[in-house]
Amino acid sequence: MDGGVLRLGEAIEALDVPIERDAIVAAIAQRDRLDAKITAAVAAYDAAELWDADGATSMTRWLVAECRMSDSMARRQVRAAKRLAALPAMAAAYAAGAVSGGQVDLLAKAVKPRHLELFADIEAGMASTWRWLDIEGTTTVLPDWFTKADALIEQPPEEESRRSFVHLDELLDDRSRLRGELVGDDRAIVADALRLAGRSDDDCDLRRRTRAERLADALVELCARFLRDHDTPKAHPGRQRPGVNVVIDAADLAATTLRQLGITSTDALDAYLDAHPTTAAERAWYQTGLQRQHEPDGGGATTLSGHDISPALAAAFCCDATPSPSGERRGWRSSGGHGWRRRG
Repeated sequence: MDGGVLRLGEAIEALDVPIERDAIVAAIAQRDRLDAKITAAVAAYDAAELWDADGATSMTRWLVAECRMSDSMARRQVRAAKRLAALPAMAAAYAAGAVSGGQVDLLAKAVKPRHLELFADIEAGMASTWRWLDIEGTTTVLPDWFTKADALIEQPPEEESRRSFVHLDELLDDRSRLRGELVGDDRAIVADALRLAGRSDDDCDLRRRTRAERLADALVELCARFLRDHDTPKAHPGRQRPGVNVVIDAADLAATTLRQLGITSTDALDAYLDAHPTTAAERAWYQTGLQRQHEPDGGGATTLSGHDISPALAAAFCCDATPSPSGERRGWRSSGGHGWRRRG
């Protein structure tokens, strides 16, 4: 390892930042100067594609793997490195401590490749004035400049126009991270869909969920509905989801439903019906199902070819089924792809 980096580690080990205003401000300013040097090194390492020697697919993935950065932190680092590599005056001001890491982060986020040629013409003057701006002032100045810059650009490249994007990053322990940005109508559509698909906490929940957990549950429900109801267009046949079609008597379906609810007696059924408003026809259906429970093979079904299915297997198929029309009959199709048709 380079001797300078080793000495830096020793200096950090010996450093004790006093708990006072000026010391903390000065320490953060020095950290920004160190970040400027790291950013320059990252830009050079990326330009030479040295990350390829370690089997990485990009500088961002290399930082995640070798430096234990989060995806968002690695992307910000690479973005800043690329922008400053094209803006030497701003990079020099960063290294000298004239501009802060926060200002550089704002700049890197705001400057797009289409802006670089125009920005390079004025960056020296901007770097000299930014030392007097705080973050609020920087945030105010940047949008005005880029609005004027975009007016001088005849037509921004199509690939740089704002579009929605989503990434699903695979993590450890069977987890994934969903991240992205929704723009315009896309944002409104997704927000409305999540609102409609969401549900409030009820007695089935062991604890109250956070808003983020409720949104996650709503998103999963929307995806499950799509998989359950999706029919591949004839123009793009692709692979069809497997399905199992069975025929089940209405009384047997009622018996299976009651088993899943844990209702096996008249008292339990009466208590359930008192707690859940039902029509007279629905009450009669449940009562017929209770009677069918006590009959041999009550709750069973048959395949379309006439083979019998045990009540246990019928219940397994039916556990996640939802109503779906089938010809003149009512049917059920589960999220697992099982087709259901009802007799009677």
